[in-house]
Amino acid sequence: MKTGFILGTVRVGGVPVDGARVAIAANAVGSRSANLAILDVFETKDGGYFQGTLPKGEYKAMVKIPGYPYEGGGVKPLTKVIKVSSASVVDFDVPATGFVQVNVTDGVDPIAAKVSVVGVAQAIDPGIDETIFGSLHAFGNVFGYDAREKVTVHGLPQVQFAGPSGSTAVFAVQPGTYQFVVSHGPEYSIDTQTLAVVAGDASTPQVINASVVRVVDTTGFVSADHHVHLINSQDSVVSRDERIVTMLAEGVDYFVASDHDFKTDLTADVAALGRPR
Repeated sequence: MKTGFILGTVRVGGVPVDGARVAIAANAVGSRSANLAILDVFETKDGGYFQGTLPKGEYKAMVKIPGYPYEGGGVKPLTKVIKVSSASVVDFDVPATGFVQVNVTDGVDPIAAKVSVVGVAQAIDPGIDETIFGSLHAFGNVFGYDAREKVTVHGLPQVQFAGPSGSTAVFAVQPGTYQFVVSHGPEYSIDTQTLAVVAGDASTPQVINASVVRVVDTTGFVSADHHVHLINSQDSVVSRDERIVTMLAEGVDYFVASDHDFKTDLTADVAALGRPR
C-alpha cells in the first residue's frame, strides 16, 4: 500500500495552538449513503503542529479544540477535502473562545465542588473524548453533535471541578449563554448562575463566585464508592489527583481505588492536597 504524509498547523486567530484534534475521515466502505468513517485523529503539539501517515487517496479533514467554536463558527465541523500524496498540507484557523473561572465557598471557607456547564442556547461542545468507532454517528460524538438528528445539541457541554482551594482552573467555553450549576454532593445546596460567555483572553477570565451550604445532617453516616478506577487501569485516563478531587467535589467520604490488577494506596496523594474538604 502506497502511503503519504499529511501535516499542518492549527491556529486560533492566527496564533498556533497545541491540544487541537484533527480528525481524518473518508466515505464508509460499502456505504450507499454519504456516511463518513473516521480513519485517524492527530493532536497538535510543539507550536500547533501535527503530522501523520495515511494511505494515498482523498479524505476529509476536520478540527476541534475542546471549549472552542468550530472553524468557520458553525454548529458542525467545517470539512476540508484533501488529497494525500507524498506530502499534503492542510491548515486550520479556529475562532477565539471565552474563558471562565469559578470560585466556591461553603459560605465562609473554600470548598471542593463540581461545576456543571449547562447549555442554554447553542451549547454544542461536550468535548471529543468519545471512542472513535468509525461511523458518522461516532464522528458526531467525537465533535459534539448527534449526526443522526441534524439538530443543535444543548445539554451539558462540559464539567469542571474545583479542588480544596475552592477554585477551578481557568477553562475554555465557546461563546454563548450557559447556566453554571455548582454542587458538592447531596448534602449541600446548589448554586446556579447564568453567564453570557464572550470571547476573551485566558489571562483575564470571566469569574463566577458561588456558594454552597450544608442542608442535610448526615452525622453518623459515611458516603462511599467501593469501585473506582484510576490511571493504573487500562480503561481509565484519570490521574490520582483528578480522581481524589472528583470524590471531594461530590462529597464522597470514602472510596476504593479498584484499578485492574493494581493495589493503589492514595494516602500520600490525599495528604499532598492539604486539608481536603
